[in-house]
Amino acid sequence: MKNAVGPSLICSVFIFNFANSFSIAFSRAGAIKGVSTARATSLVSLLAYAGLLFAPPAFGLSAEHFGLHTALCAVPVLLTITVLLAFLLGRLIKHSREDTQAVGS
Repeated sequence: MKNAVGPSLICSVFIFNFANSFSIAFSRAGAIKGVSTARATSLVSLLAYAGLLFAPPAFGLSAEHFGLHTALCAVPVLLTITVLLAFLLGRLIKHSREDTQAVGS
């Protein structure tokens, strides 16, 4: 039981962070000008559910094929890609707002 404390703590911190980022994803997607809020929200939901359905089997398959160490090393790489995509989405929203303000002036 002593060994289960660390993984449980890490998992609870991850879940807490994921819950916050999920609501931010909906907020950011709805803020893009030129895309309807319904379409943006449905796309975020589609990507989230696809991740929940396909990520665990994909990690299991990669761990079986390449080894557990390699599969777990892929997690930081995928998180880095996610952060880069979030940064690009933020820039897209910023440019979208600037273009809208320039047209409205």
